[in-house]
Amino acid sequence: MAEPLGSRHRSLYKLVGSPPWKEAFRQGCLERMRNSRDRLLNKYRQTGGNMPERAQNTLLVQEVMEEEWNALQSMKSCPEALAQLEELMDLAVLEEIQQELIDQASPLLLLWSQEGRQERRDLTR
Repeated sequence: MAEPLGSRHRSLYKLVGSPPWKEAFRQGCLERMRNSRDRLLNKYRQTGGNMPERAQNTLLVQEVMEEEWNALQSMKSCPEALAQLEELMDLAVLEEIQQELIDQASPLLLLWSQEGRQERRDLTR
């Protein structure tokens, strides 16, 4: 029985390990989330009680991934990396990275939310 083309592509992909850009992209997204704490926390607060936590995390991660993707595309000093990125791009890989980031965003947002509540308490004293 022949396997579907996409499945065969993914199995070849896994044989050689993860592409180098995948980890760089994931790490770039995590770093961007950490460095953008105030902006992301404000966005998180604005959506506050209107959305479930999972939906908030998904929106936040999508925004960070778009910013990091745009930053990678604007890298003129490394055209071979961009060519490799475009060649190896697979929606399943992006979805996997997105899920990892969503899972990692939850504890960050919880911590930031607790810090924000503490800051507000300190200001009202």
